[in-house]
Amino acid sequence: MSTKSHAKRARSQPFLGRHDHTAAPSSGEAVLLASEGSPRTARCQLWADVRQPPPRWAPPVAAVGRLLQPEAAASLEIQVAVSVHRLRKRLAELCKASGLKAKLRPLTFERWRFASKWEEGVESSTPKDTGKKRKRSAGSGSSSHPVLPGHVPAGRTCSADKDLATELQRQGLSPEAASTAAREVRRESVRLAAEVCKTAHRVSSGKSLPAPLLKARFHRHSVDLVSGIHLVKLSRAAYGKLALLHRRYAKPEERAPPELKVEPPEQEEGAAEELEASLGEAGQDGSLESRARLPLHLRLFAMLLRYKTLRGHGFQAAVGRPVWQALQQRLALGCECFASPLNAFLPAFGSAFPDVDAPFGSRGSFFQFRPLSGSFAANPPFVHSIMDAMADHLTDLLQASASKGDHALSFAVFVPGWRECAGFAALAASPFLKRLVLVAADDHGFADGASHQRQDPYRRSPYDTACFFLQTDKAARQWPVTDEVEAELRRAFAQCLPSAAAELRQGVSSRAKGKQKAGSKPTSKLEGSTSSRKATTARPTGKKK
Repeated sequence: MSTKSHAKRARSQPFLGRHDHTAAPSSGEAVLLASEGSPRTARCQLWADVRQPPPRWAPPVAAVGRLLQPEAAASLEIQVAVSVHRLRKRLAELCKASGLKAKLRPLTFERWRFASKWEEGVESSTPKDTGKKRKRSAGSGSSSHPVLPGHVPAGRTCSADKDLATELQRQGLSPEAASTAAREVRRESVRLAAEVCKTAHRVSSGKSLPAPLLKARFHRHSVDLVSGIHLVKLSRAAYGKLALLHRRYAKPEERAPPELKVEPPEQEEGAAEELEASLGEAGQDGSLESRARLPLHLRLFAMLLRYKTLRGHGFQAAVGRPVWQALQQRLALGCECFASPLNAFLPAFGSAFPDVDAPFGSRGSFFQFRPLSGSFAANPPFVHSIMDAMADHLTDLLQASASKGDHALSFAVFVPGWRECAGFAALAASPFLKRLVLVAADDHGFADGASHQRQDPYRRSPYDTACFFLQTDKAARQWPVTDEVEAELRRAFAQCLPSAAAELRQGVSSRAKGKQKAGSKPTSKLEGSTSSRKATTARPTGKKK
């Protein structure tokens, strides 16, 4: 089944009920670690050495030459943030005016927005029977912004709008009022998307856009980037990581001065990141060094504001560092299919928003990847339509690799144990499946999606995690997933449980330990509802995801 047919099926049968989750029994790995005296880390650096070169077989970095200038990108992102805020507020006002007494449930808007953008992506990749060239006018809706849902083509029913109306009915609106609210929020979104696309087109055509007044404030453990009422935060370590990535992937004229050299690999871990943060802090006085870092800060601001605007931290939860380290050593993992600059661990990654992620090394959408060989990891948004499409794309890639010779192509895939998901079933039935490892919910955690700005890196997983290893025959010989690999994987996942102190800060009781009753309402990537969504991506590529 093709990616398009999978997406169509997932949208025609939206998931609005209880997950048929696997509920695997605990292996006791976490208890064993505790008995050995192994501490659960409260603080740690979640990414690898960013100076590590990407593998030669990694997809190319998204083109940075076609991006807007840093000043224009930051200004436009502020307009996007304001537009999304107005749209979210408009939906709440419509529901209140129609008699909804309670507040909208968390992520109601985010799920609709994500589902709408996913449908637009499927629609835009579907060839028209007439063969006529499609118009690109922003007002027509055929021109798409990566964040704001646009126009629905005439004669086509939008499943995302239908799902939104259904969800609003479940929250207390009448069928007529729910349909009206969904229709009105779509109309407003089309208008706002057209305005943003018009601004972007004017800038691309050479018109100037006033640069935002941006201030960088460095603190003991964190960095703030502020423009007017808009504030984004990140840790000093995350700032250093992103500065190093920007130094490698941004346009030469945007990079920090040549004298700010990256320290040699034998330096203590994290030293290069702290050096970048210290240099940034030292240049807050309007000096030449400070002005030289302005392009970096504008790019950081635009990227961080994008993810903050979409409230997508819950959808950005990632596999923890111990798991990456174990599989990188065993399977030579080199590229993440679904990630962001904020949570990427491997030296190459695909992501949802190359328009703001490319200066930090994004390879673009995973669904544009066409590798014949290499060792990849896929930790997609926990949304049915995305997991279904991912399973199809993986099958296409593996079949193409196998049919064109003896190539080594391998995928380590991490998805929740949701047996009602077509993607889960497709992965389990794949002829390329070499091993399935089911990790019980009690036995593991994930890296928090907001770990770039929070003290505690890990959170417990509310569901089992299914680890599928799909490989061509040559890949299975080159990187065999043995019993020893499975044992190391289980131990690594257990090391990602949050510390006892972190659980207290997170408000997790020692008895509940992050468990979620069957049928309770999901609220994040780890707890994600599905008929819509990485509520953070228009055309997801990534994690983590």
